[in-house]
Amino acid sequence: MEEKWDVIVIGGGPGGYSAAIRASQLGMKTLLIEKGDLGGTCLNVGCIPTKYFVEFTNTLKNIMESKKFGIELSMGSVDYQVFQNQKQKIIDQLSMGVKNLLKKNKVEIVQGEATFVSDKIVQIQQENGELIIEGNHVIVAAGTRPAQFKIPFDGDKIVSSTDILSWVYMPKSIVIVGAGVIGMEFASILSQLGVHVSVIELNSMVLANEDQEIVGYLKKSLETKGVEFYLSTKVVDVVVNENDVVLTLENDSGTSNLVVEKVLVATGRVSNAELLRIENTDVETINGYIKVNGRMQTNIENLYAVGDITPGPQLAHVAYDEGIIAAENIAGNVKEMNYSAVPRTVFTSPEICAVGLTEDRAKELFDNVEAFKYPLQANGKALINGNGQTEGIVKIIIEKKYGEILGIAMVGPKINEMISTGTLAMTLEATVDEIANTIHPHPSLSEMMKEVSLLALGKPLHFG
Repeated sequence: MEEKWDVIVIGGGPGGYSAAIRASQLGMKTLLIEKGDLGGTCLNVGCIPTKYFVEFTNTLKNIMESKKFGIELSMGSVDYQVFQNQKQKIIDQLSMGVKNLLKKNKVEIVQGEATFVSDKIVQIQQENGELIIEGNHVIVAAGTRPAQFKIPFDGDKIVSSTDILSWVYMPKSIVIVGAGVIGMEFASILSQLGVHVSVIELNSMVLANEDQEIVGYLKKSLETKGVEFYLSTKVVDVVVNENDVVLTLENDSGTSNLVVEKVLVATGRVSNAELLRIENTDVETINGYIKVNGRMQTNIENLYAVGDITPGPQLAHVAYDEGIIAAENIAGNVKEMNYSAVPRTVFTSPEICAVGLTEDRAKELFDNVEAFKYPLQANGKALINGNGQTEGIVKIIIEKKYGEILGIAMVGPKINEMISTGTLAMTLEATVDEIANTIHPHPSLSEMMKEVSLLALGKPLHFG
């Protein structure tokens, strides 16, 4: 293998492989280094397998509720090993797809663990030895790993989200520490699979960064499924026994014990920058994350960083664009990231989607802000999907004088695809009247974007 490259990319996740592909397309000799499986956290132990879990639970739910549609079915056994095998087939298929895309675009791939020797020199540790290579430019896309708890993960009683993804049986009870996106997705999944779920959160809110009116629908729905929430609560002690785990909790009401079979730690993730021996460079970091500008460039001219290893949004779809932006700038095409219209999705049941500002944040930043809400119960397609019953709302937050869209949030079944309409509108700086004047297909969930916009203009058609 050659020792000098135009671009070295460290990490084969969404940010890394998109950067490598675009760099090669722009005529640069590109090497991608990956120590694990191509596709990174998202494809192997994140986005894809968790959403397969979601689809699995939704299928079970549809079977159990089929009587509402006049279909008589008896529930048989659930073979989690078959489920795991099918999940892995999808992951393998997509990972091979990434590999083929890289090869088609003439990106060299090497398996091994990369560490920095200097700003331009990278060492690759492989099973049969090590390589020392040099890159005119380096793009770091090494991602994150689950944050540790009071006691280390053991893969049995104290588990991470990665551990759960390979389970072939479900425990009777679990505590989820952390009420962020990962915690809420697994609370939704596991509660629908018959697991008694308790959620412990130090904050006073669930999904604290999202619109709390929207989140309220999810919390209420999870509570009807038996999920118990312990908010403003701290875990002060953990004792792992042979058959259970005892957690000591502390809040304004005092201390109490909670005994469960498993504990999922979902308190966030930490940067992998330190694993790269980043201290051998002069790169600036913020709390362990690599500091970049809008062009994804660090304080070192030849060194870039993309994806979760930077302080920006930890989302695969953001990493894709960051990777492309980094490659374009290395090639001399000045481009900057735009984070003003980044869609956020939480694949719970019901789903939560949002883009832009929450209502509370918009009111902090702007004058004359108003929010308008349209219920899923007023939408024909939502009623069809729920056989006459559905839950949730679509909310649009606008600046009243000019009709500028400041944010969109929604909660309900099967609504995750809808947020792209709002994201496109905000990217194009469309006004609320432009959405209202756009013809949407009927019957569809997307009609709710038109209806809530009409409502904001004081001209509701199917509601009010």
